[in-house]
Amino acid sequence: MEPVSGETAVDTINGVQIASGKIDDQTPVMTFKKDVTYSGIKIGKVSIGWGAQKLVSAVKSDHLFMWLFLIASAAATAGTLFLVERTLKKRKMEREKAMEGMTRIGPYLLTRKIAQGGMAELYLADYLREDGFRKTVAVKKVLPHLADNRDFIDMFIREARLAALLQHPNVVQIADFGKIQNSYFIAMEYVNGKNLAEIMGFLKKGLPVDMAVFLILKISNGLQYSHARKDDKTGKPLNIVHRDISPQNILISLNGEVKIGDFGISKATSEPSLTQAGVIKGKLSYLSPEQAMGQAVTHQIDIYALGLVFYEILSGSRLYRFTNDIEAIRTIPQMTIPLIITKRPDIPQGLNDIVMKCLEKSTVKRYQTAQELHDDLLKLKNHLGITYDASDLALFMRANFEEPEPETVA
Repeated sequence: MEPVSGETAVDTINGVQIASGKIDDQTPVMTFKKDVTYSGIKIGKVSIGWGAQKLVSAVKSDHLFMWLFLIASAAATAGTLFLVERTLKKRKMEREKAMEGMTRIGPYLLTRKIAQGGMAELYLADYLREDGFRKTVAVKKVLPHLADNRDFIDMFIREARLAALLQHPNVVQIADFGKIQNSYFIAMEYVNGKNLAEIMGFLKKGLPVDMAVFLILKISNGLQYSHARKDDKTGKPLNIVHRDISPQNILISLNGEVKIGDFGISKATSEPSLTQAGVIKGKLSYLSPEQAMGQAVTHQIDIYALGLVFYEILSGSRLYRFTNDIEAIRTIPQMTIPLIITKRPDIPQGLNDIVMKCLEKSTVKRYQTAQELHDDLLKLKNHLGITYDASDLALFMRANFEEPEPETVA
Protein backbone atom coordinates (compact mmCIF):
# COMPACT_ATOMS: atom_id res chain seq x y z
CA MET A 1 0.00 0.00 0.00
CA GLU A 2 1.24 3.50 -0.84
CA PRO A 3 2.13 5.84 2.06
CA VAL A 4 -0.92 7.62 3.50
CA SER A 5 -0.68 11.16 4.86
CA GLY A 6 -2.98 13.19 7.07
CA GLU A 7 -4.66 10.16 8.58
CA THR A 8 -7.66 10.83 10.81
CA ALA A 9 -9.02 8.09 13.07
CA VAL A 10 -12.60 7.09 12.31
CA ASP A 11 -13.27 4.10 14.55
CA THR A 12 -11.88 0.81 15.89
CA ILE A 13 -13.79 -2.42 15.29
CA ASN A 14 -12.56 -5.80 16.62
CA GLY A 15 -9.06 -4.43 16.97
CA VAL A 16 -9.07 -3.05 13.41
CA GLN A 17 -8.22 0.67 13.32
CA ILE A 18 -10.23 2.55 10.67
CA ALA A 19 -8.89 5.90 9.42
CA SER A 20 -9.16 8.30 6.49
CA GLY A 21 -6.32 10.00 4.68
CA LYS A 22 -4.71 10.70 1.32
CA ILE A 23 -2.04 9.06 -0.82
CA ASP A 24 0.66 10.92 -2.77
CA ASP A 25 -1.61 12.01 -5.65
CA GLN A 26 -4.08 13.40 -3.07
CA THR A 27 -6.57 10.61 -3.69
CA PRO A 28 -8.69 10.09 -0.56
CA VAL A 29 -8.48 6.61 0.96
CA MET A 30 -9.86 4.67 3.88
CA THR A 31 -7.35 2.50 5.75
CA PHE A 32 -7.86 -0.58 7.92
CA LYS A 33 -4.97 -1.57 10.21
CA LYS A 34 -4.35 -4.30 12.77
CA ASP A 35 -1.34 -5.11 14.93
CA VAL A 36 0.14 -8.58 14.39
CA THR A 37 1.42 -10.25 17.55
CA TYR A 38 3.55 -13.34 18.06
CA SER A 39 3.58 -14.96 21.51
CA GLY A 40 2.04 -11.82 22.95
CA ILE A 41 4.69 -9.56 21.42
CA LYS A 42 3.91 -7.06 18.68
CA ILE A 43 5.95 -8.00 15.60
CA GLY A 44 4.37 -5.75 12.99
CA LYS A 45 1.22 -4.26 11.53
CA VAL A 46 -0.90 -5.17 8.49
CA SER A 47 -2.59 -2.34 6.56
CA ILE A 48 -5.23 -2.42 3.82
CA GLY A 49 -6.57 0.69 2.01
CA TRP A 50 -9.46 1.49 -0.32
CA GLY A 51 -10.21 4.57 -2.40
CA ALA A 52 -12.65 6.78 -0.53
CA GLN A 53 -14.43 8.36 -3.50
CA LYS A 54 -17.12 5.73 -3.80
CA LEU A 55 -17.40 5.50 -0.05
CA VAL A 56 -17.98 9.27 0.22
CA SER A 57 -20.65 9.04 -2.47
CA ALA A 58 -22.27 6.28 -0.50
CA VAL A 59 -22.27 8.46 2.59
CA LYS A 60 -24.15 11.21 0.74
CA SER A 61 -26.75 8.82 -0.58
CA ASP A 62 -27.02 6.35 2.24
CA HIS A 63 -25.10 6.79 5.51
CA LEU A 64 -26.21 3.37 6.77
CA PHE A 65 -24.87 1.66 3.64
CA MET A 66 -21.42 3.15 4.28
CA TRP A 67 -21.21 1.85 7.81
CA LEU A 68 -22.43 -1.58 6.83
CA PHE A 69 -19.79 -1.66 4.13
CA LEU A 70 -17.08 -0.50 6.55
CA ILE A 71 -18.07 -3.05 9.16
CA ALA A 72 -18.11 -5.86 6.61
CA SER A 73 -14.72 -4.78 5.26
CA ALA A 74 -13.27 -4.47 8.74
CA ALA A 75 -14.60 -7.90 9.69
CA ALA A 76 -13.05 -9.41 6.58
CA THR A 77 -9.74 -7.72 7.36
CA ALA A 78 -9.85 -8.84 10.98
CA GLY A 79 -10.59 -12.40 9.88
CA THR A 80 -7.64 -12.39 7.50
CA LEU A 81 -5.28 -11.04 10.12
CA PHE A 82 -6.58 -13.53 12.69
CA LEU A 83 -5.73 -16.37 10.33
CA VAL A 84 -2.24 -14.94 9.81
CA GLU A 85 -1.63 -14.71 13.56
CA ARG A 86 -3.03 -18.20 14.18
CA THR A 87 -0.71 -19.58 11.51
CA LEU A 88 2.28 -17.91 13.16
CA LYS A 89 1.33 -19.37 16.54
CA LYS A 90 0.88 -22.82 15.02
CA ARG A 91 4.33 -22.67 13.44
CA LYS A 92 5.83 -21.57 16.76
CA MET A 93 4.24 -24.53 18.54
CA GLU A 94 5.54 -26.88 15.86
CA ARG A 95 9.07 -25.49 16.26
CA GLU A 96 8.90 -25.79 20.04
CA LYS A 97 7.72 -29.37 19.74
CA ALA A 98 10.57 -30.17 17.34
CA MET A 99 13.09 -28.56 19.72
CA GLU A 100 11.71 -30.39 22.74
CA GLY A 101 13.80 -33.46 21.98
CA MET A 102 16.90 -31.31 21.53
CA THR A 103 16.56 -29.74 24.98
CA ARG A 104 16.84 -33.14 26.62
CA ILE A 105 19.56 -35.74 26.33
CA GLY A 106 18.43 -38.86 28.11
CA PRO A 107 18.10 -37.96 31.82
CA TYR A 108 19.63 -34.50 31.27
CA LEU A 109 17.25 -31.58 30.79
CA LEU A 110 19.18 -28.72 29.19
CA THR A 111 17.97 -25.51 30.81
CA ARG A 112 20.35 -22.79 29.59
CA LYS A 113 23.23 -22.44 27.16
CA ILE A 114 26.33 -21.24 29.00
CA ALA A 115 28.82 -21.08 26.15
CA GLN A 116 29.55 -22.28 22.63
CA GLY A 117 32.81 -23.03 20.89
CA GLY A 118 33.78 -24.34 17.50
CA MET A 119 33.27 -27.97 18.52
CA ALA A 120 30.69 -28.09 21.29
CA GLU A 121 28.02 -26.25 23.24
CA LEU A 122 28.02 -26.05 27.04
CA TYR A 123 24.67 -26.15 28.84
CA LEU A 124 23.44 -25.83 32.37
CA ALA A 125 21.27 -28.90 32.89
CA ASP A 126 19.23 -30.83 35.43
CA TYR A 127 19.94 -34.50 35.92
CA LEU A 128 16.51 -36.07 36.49
CA ARG A 129 16.14 -39.57 37.89
CA GLU A 130 12.94 -41.62 37.82
CA ASP A 131 12.73 -41.62 41.62
CA GLY A 132 12.57 -37.79 41.60
CA PHE A 133 16.22 -37.12 42.39
CA ARG A 134 17.43 -33.92 40.72
CA LYS A 135 20.93 -32.46 40.45
CA THR A 136 22.35 -29.49 38.56
CA VAL A 137 25.17 -30.42 36.17
CA ALA A 138 26.95 -28.99 33.14
CA VAL A 139 26.57 -30.79 29.81
CA LYS A 140 28.96 -30.37 26.90
CA LYS A 141 27.21 -31.35 23.66
CA VAL A 142 29.08 -31.93 20.40
CA LEU A 143 27.85 -29.69 17.58
CA PRO A 144 25.70 -31.56 15.02
CA HIS A 145 28.07 -31.01 12.08
CA LEU A 146 30.78 -32.95 13.93
CA ALA A 147 28.60 -35.88 14.99
CA ASP A 148 29.41 -37.77 11.77
CA ASN A 149 33.14 -37.00 11.88
CA ARG A 150 34.49 -40.36 12.99
CA ASP A 151 37.99 -39.10 13.80
CA PHE A 152 36.64 -36.28 15.94
CA ILE A 153 34.17 -38.51 17.77
CA ASP A 154 36.90 -41.08 18.48
CA MET A 155 39.03 -38.30 19.96
CA PHE A 156 36.08 -36.88 21.92
CA ILE A 157 35.20 -40.24 23.49
CA ARG A 158 38.83 -41.12 24.21
CA GLU A 159 39.47 -37.83 25.95
CA ALA A 160 36.16 -37.98 27.86
CA ARG A 161 37.10 -41.44 29.09
CA LEU A 162 40.48 -40.09 30.15
CA ALA A 163 38.98 -37.12 32.01
CA ALA A 164 36.52 -39.43 33.79
CA LEU A 165 39.46 -41.17 35.47
CA LEU A 166 40.29 -38.03 37.44
CA GLN A 167 38.67 -37.81 40.87
CA HIS A 168 40.17 -34.92 42.81
CA PRO A 169 38.78 -31.87 44.67
CA ASN A 170 40.76 -29.52 42.41
CA VAL A 171 39.55 -31.09 39.16
CA VAL A 172 36.05 -30.76 37.68
CA GLN A 173 34.46 -34.21 37.95
CA ILE A 174 33.09 -36.04 34.90
CA ALA A 175 29.80 -37.78 35.71
CA ASP A 176 28.85 -39.35 32.40
CA PHE A 177 29.63 -39.35 28.68
CA GLY A 178 28.51 -41.11 25.53
CA LYS A 179 25.82 -40.91 22.87
CA ILE A 180 22.08 -40.54 23.43
CA GLN A 181 19.54 -39.67 20.72
CA ASN A 182 22.31 -39.03 18.17
CA SER A 183 23.95 -36.51 20.52
CA TYR A 184 27.47 -37.02 21.85
CA PHE A 185 27.89 -35.41 25.25
CA ILE A 186 29.87 -35.13 28.46
CA ALA A 187 28.01 -34.49 31.73
CA MET A 188 30.16 -32.95 34.42
CA GLU A 189 30.10 -31.29 37.80
CA TYR A 190 28.63 -27.78 37.69
CA VAL A 191 30.82 -25.22 39.43
CA ASN A 192 28.58 -22.38 40.60
CA GLY A 193 30.88 -19.39 40.32
CA LYS A 194 33.20 -17.75 37.80
CA ASN A 195 36.30 -18.65 35.86
CA LEU A 196 39.54 -16.82 36.58
CA ALA A 197 39.35 -14.85 33.31
CA GLU A 198 35.97 -13.44 34.34
CA ILE A 199 37.31 -12.51 37.77
CA MET A 200 40.33 -10.74 36.25
CA GLY A 201 38.06 -8.92 33.81
CA PHE A 202 35.91 -7.78 36.71
CA LEU A 203 38.82 -6.53 38.85
CA LYS A 204 40.90 -5.03 36.01
CA LYS A 205 44.04 -5.29 38.16
CA GLY A 206 46.35 -7.87 39.72
CA LEU A 207 45.19 -10.06 42.59
CA PRO A 208 46.49 -9.66 46.14
CA VAL A 209 49.59 -11.80 46.70
CA ASP A 210 47.96 -14.04 49.31
CA MET A 211 44.97 -14.77 47.08
CA ALA A 212 47.17 -15.50 44.04
CA VAL A 213 49.40 -17.86 46.04
CA PHE A 214 46.35 -19.73 47.38
CA LEU A 215 44.90 -20.20 43.87
CA ILE A 216 48.14 -21.49 42.33
CA LEU A 217 48.66 -23.85 45.29
CA LYS A 218 45.29 -25.44 44.56
CA ILE A 219 45.83 -25.64 40.79
CA SER A 220 49.30 -27.12 41.16
CA ASN A 221 47.79 -29.69 43.52
CA GLY A 222 45.20 -30.69 40.90
CA LEU A 223 47.84 -30.78 38.16
CA GLN A 224 50.16 -32.98 40.18
CA TYR A 225 47.32 -35.44 40.74
CA SER A 226 46.45 -35.63 37.04
CA HIS A 227 50.10 -35.83 35.97
CA ALA A 228 50.79 -38.69 38.40
CA ARG A 229 47.53 -40.62 37.77
CA LYS A 230 48.20 -44.31 37.16
CA ASP A 231 46.38 -46.95 35.17
CA ASP A 232 44.12 -48.89 37.56
CA LYS A 233 44.95 -52.22 35.90
CA THR A 234 48.66 -51.98 35.18
CA GLY A 235 49.74 -49.46 37.80
CA LYS A 236 51.74 -47.58 35.18
CA PRO A 237 51.58 -43.75 35.09
CA LEU A 238 49.18 -42.40 32.47
CA ASN A 239 51.21 -39.17 32.25
CA ILE A 240 48.12 -37.09 31.56
CA VAL A 241 48.84 -33.61 30.17
CA HIS A 242 46.06 -31.00 30.24
CA ARG A 243 47.41 -28.89 27.33
CA ASP A 244 45.00 -25.99 27.88
CA ILE A 245 45.75 -24.46 31.27
CA SER A 246 44.44 -20.89 31.10
CA PRO A 247 42.34 -18.50 33.22
CA GLN A 248 39.24 -19.62 31.30
CA ASN A 249 39.76 -23.19 32.50
CA ILE A 250 40.34 -22.37 36.16
CA LEU A 251 36.96 -22.34 37.89
CA ILE A 252 36.23 -20.80 41.29
CA SER A 253 32.98 -21.49 43.11
CA LEU A 254 31.05 -19.21 45.42
CA ASN A 255 32.09 -21.59 48.22
CA GLY A 256 35.79 -20.98 47.60
CA GLU A 257 36.52 -24.17 45.66
CA VAL A 258 39.24 -24.01 42.99
CA LYS A 259 39.04 -26.48 40.12
CA ILE A 260 40.74 -27.22 36.81
CA GLY A 261 38.12 -27.52 34.09
CA ASP A 262 37.99 -28.77 30.52
CA PHE A 263 40.33 -31.71 30.20
CA GLY A 264 38.73 -31.94 26.74
CA ILE A 265 42.07 -31.81 24.87
CA SER A 266 44.12 -33.61 27.50
CA LYS A 267 46.49 -36.33 26.40
CA ALA A 268 47.83 -39.51 27.95
CA THR A 269 51.21 -40.51 26.58
CA SER A 270 50.18 -44.13 27.05
CA GLU A 271 47.55 -43.79 24.32
CA PRO A 272 47.98 -43.13 20.59
CA SER A 273 47.39 -39.53 19.57
CA LEU A 274 44.38 -38.79 17.38
CA THR A 275 45.38 -35.17 16.90
CA GLN A 276 46.04 -34.09 13.35
CA ALA A 277 49.70 -33.46 12.62
CA GLY A 278 50.59 -29.78 12.65
CA VAL A 279 47.55 -28.75 14.69
CA ILE A 280 48.41 -26.75 17.81
CA LYS A 281 46.21 -27.61 20.78
CA GLY A 282 45.68 -25.02 23.48
CA LYS A 283 45.25 -21.25 23.50
CA LEU A 284 48.02 -19.36 21.70
CA SER A 285 48.62 -16.98 24.62
CA TYR A 286 49.45 -19.88 26.95
CA LEU A 287 51.69 -22.04 24.75
CA SER A 288 55.10 -23.20 25.91
CA PRO A 289 58.23 -22.82 23.73
CA GLU A 290 58.31 -26.56 23.06
CA GLN A 291 54.69 -26.51 21.85
CA ALA A 292 55.45 -23.58 19.56
CA MET A 293 58.41 -25.46 18.10
CA GLY A 294 56.43 -28.67 17.64
CA GLN A 295 58.45 -30.67 20.14
CA ALA A 296 57.23 -33.56 22.30
CA VAL A 297 54.45 -32.70 24.74
CA THR A 298 55.15 -33.45 28.42
CA HIS A 299 53.54 -32.39 31.67
CA GLN A 300 56.02 -29.47 31.84
CA ILE A 301 53.95 -27.55 29.29
CA ASP A 302 51.18 -27.38 31.91
CA ILE A 303 53.67 -25.94 34.41
CA TYR A 304 54.74 -23.29 31.88
CA ALA A 305 51.10 -22.40 31.16
CA LEU A 306 50.39 -22.18 34.88
CA GLY A 307 53.39 -19.86 35.18
CA LEU A 308 51.82 -17.61 32.54
CA VAL A 309 48.56 -17.63 34.51
CA PHE A 310 50.47 -16.82 37.73
CA TYR A 311 52.25 -13.93 35.95
CA GLU A 312 48.93 -12.63 34.64
CA ILE A 313 47.01 -12.68 37.91
CA LEU A 314 49.86 -10.88 39.69
CA SER A 315 50.54 -8.27 37.00
CA GLY A 316 46.92 -7.77 35.99
CA SER A 317 47.54 -8.29 32.27
CA ARG A 318 48.25 -11.12 29.86
CA LEU A 319 51.93 -11.58 29.06
CA TYR A 320 51.46 -11.94 25.31
CA ARG A 321 48.71 -12.04 22.71
CA PHE A 322 48.78 -13.60 19.25
CA THR A 323 46.31 -13.59 16.40
CA ASN A 324 47.53 -16.67 14.55
CA ASP A 325 49.70 -19.79 14.86
CA ILE A 326 52.55 -18.41 12.73
CA GLU A 327 52.97 -15.34 14.92
CA ALA A 328 53.01 -17.49 18.06
CA ILE A 329 55.49 -20.01 16.61
CA ARG A 330 57.91 -17.26 15.60
CA THR A 331 57.67 -15.22 18.80
CA ILE A 332 57.34 -17.54 21.80
CA PRO A 333 60.67 -19.43 21.57
CA GLN A 334 62.69 -16.18 21.35
CA MET A 335 60.61 -13.93 23.57
CA THR A 336 62.26 -12.42 26.66
CA ILE A 337 59.93 -12.35 29.65
CA PRO A 338 60.46 -9.42 32.06
CA LEU A 339 60.80 -10.35 35.73
CA ILE A 340 57.39 -10.24 37.37
CA ILE A 341 58.87 -8.06 40.12
CA THR A 342 59.43 -5.31 37.52
CA LYS A 343 55.68 -5.34 36.83
CA ARG A 344 54.70 -5.71 40.46
CA PRO A 345 57.44 -4.26 42.73
CA ASP A 346 55.55 -5.09 45.94
CA ILE A 347 55.83 -8.87 45.57
CA PRO A 348 58.50 -10.75 47.57
CA GLN A 349 61.69 -11.81 45.79
CA GLY A 350 60.92 -15.44 46.63
CA LEU A 351 57.62 -15.24 44.77
CA ASN A 352 59.33 -13.63 41.78
CA ASP A 353 61.77 -16.56 41.68
CA ILE A 354 58.96 -19.15 41.73
CA VAL A 355 57.01 -17.48 38.92
CA MET A 356 60.08 -17.10 36.72
CA LYS A 357 61.16 -20.72 37.31
CA CYS A 358 57.79 -21.82 35.93
CA LEU A 359 58.57 -19.75 32.82
CA GLU A 360 62.06 -21.05 32.08
CA LYS A 361 62.36 -21.83 28.37
CA SER A 362 64.71 -24.68 29.19
CA THR A 363 62.80 -27.69 30.49
CA VAL A 364 65.90 -28.59 32.51
CA LYS A 365 65.72 -25.31 34.47
CA ARG A 366 61.94 -25.28 34.72
CA TYR A 367 60.08 -27.06 37.53
CA GLN A 368 60.18 -30.77 36.72
CA THR A 369 56.86 -31.51 38.41
CA ALA A 370 53.84 -29.61 39.69
CA GLN A 371 54.65 -31.09 43.09
CA GLU A 372 57.95 -29.17 43.17
CA LEU A 373 56.08 -25.96 42.40
CA HIS A 374 53.49 -26.73 45.06
CA ASP A 375 56.16 -27.46 47.68
CA ASP A 376 58.06 -24.22 46.98
CA LEU A 377 54.86 -22.19 47.15
CA LEU A 378 53.84 -23.83 50.40
CA LYS A 379 57.22 -23.00 51.96
CA LEU A 380 56.91 -19.39 50.80
CA LYS A 381 53.35 -19.18 52.12
CA ASN A 382 54.46 -20.36 55.55
CA HIS A 383 57.52 -18.08 55.49
CA LEU A 384 55.38 -15.04 54.67
CA GLY A 385 52.75 -16.01 57.23
CA ILE A 386 49.98 -16.12 54.62
CA THR A 387 46.74 -17.41 56.18
CA TYR A 388 44.43 -16.90 53.19
CA ASP A 389 42.18 -19.93 52.73
CA ALA A 390 38.96 -21.15 51.09
CA SER A 391 36.77 -19.18 53.51
CA ASP A 392 38.47 -15.92 52.47
CA LEU A 393 38.01 -16.82 48.81
CA ALA A 394 34.35 -17.63 49.42
CA LEU A 395 33.82 -14.22 51.05
CA PHE A 396 35.43 -12.52 48.04
CA MET A 397 33.35 -14.51 45.54
CA ARG A 398 30.05 -13.97 47.31
CA ALA A 399 30.69 -10.27 47.86
CA ASN A 400 31.38 -9.72 44.16
CA PHE A 401 29.49 -12.37 42.22
CA GLU A 402 26.64 -13.85 44.24
CA GLU A 403 23.31 -12.95 42.70
CA PRO A 404 20.76 -11.61 45.21
CA GLU A 405 17.83 -13.82 46.14
CA PRO A 406 14.60 -12.78 44.38
CA GLU A 407 12.30 -10.74 46.62
CA THR A 408 9.13 -12.44 47.80
CA VAL A 409 5.82 -10.73 48.39
CA ALA A 410 3.96 -11.71 51.53
